[in-house]
Amino acid sequence: MLRRSTLTTNVAVPVSAGLLTDVAGYHAALTSYRKGDVTPIVSQFATASLRAMPNGRQLLEVLDAIDQAWTSAARPRRGSVKGKILAYALERPAFTAEMAAAAAGVSVTNVYRYLKELQETGILAFKAEHRGPAVWRAPDVLSAVDALAERRTGGATQLVMTRESVSKAAATSPVPSPRVR
Repeated sequence: MLRRSTLTTNVAVPVSAGLLTDVAGYHAALTSYRKGDVTPIVSQFATASLRAMPNGRQLLEVLDAIDQAWTSAARPRRGSVKGKILAYALERPAFTAEMAAAAAGVSVTNVYRYLKELQETGILAFKAEHRGPAVWRAPDVLSAVDALAERRTGGATQLVMTRESVSKAAATSPVPSPRVR
């Protein structure tokens, strides 16, 4: 939402991380908003944004480290299909071959070679869903998201974006957006 409205252009602040620290306050603010009082919800989002920044920064540091490790392991050439898939996997850690092909600008038939190479290096994992398309996953990124969830909630509530929900979302997601850097 923040990126689409151009309030942020390079990164989406995990505002939900801050909102989950005071769920009751957030619900009360929503109730006030529905009654026409916008002040509490604006206050909740402002406070949540400030709370979320340290976790967001930490997640970005982890993702940068993952990116460097992947680049070292996979050794993609600049602008290569493999490099485009790596960049896409950082942005969307669960995706179909069709989504990867669209992101890399190649045919689905050609993308499998690169996906398999990245699987062999341990960067990607493959899972064929019982119902639905097969999903390629980036376990390092999913673990980073899981760690963010653990930090933001202290383990008290379940993160909406679990590995399973990311995989399901990938299977139903529209054509991928390009990576912004």
